[in-house]
Amino acid sequence: METQTEVKPESVRRAFRAATLIRRSGVPVAVVTLLLAAIGFAVHAALGMLVIVICLLCMVCVFVVLSVQAKCPQCKTRWWDNTFVAATTGRRLRAAIDPDCTGNETVELKCRHCRLEIAPYLK
Repeated sequence: METQTEVKPESVRRAFRAATLIRRSGVPVAVVTLLLAAIGFAVHAALGMLVIVICLLCMVCVFVVLSVQAKCPQCKTRWWDNTFVAATTGRRLRAAIDPDCTGNETVELKCRHCRLEIAPYLK
């Protein structure tokens, strides 16, 4: 196992940014998708369905890319699990779905697995 001094600050910053973006963007993106779908349904039902499918595919692709980047550089633990539910639900439901995903590294600034302190690398 690597020591804390061998971790590159840029890799910690990149992972923290990705985890923060996942945390903050799930609900707003879902709301925008529903609004666009409602507008699409008002114009034509097929257009509304097309909007929903395209938005969901884009959200899932972006979420997968960000969840790959949101890993601890020391122990490779995902700072957010790789399910779409993690971005759009609260802490209790996430803990019920995945008991290992109980920490929030973007708030606590410490990896829940290896206890890597994140704050010194963010400066």
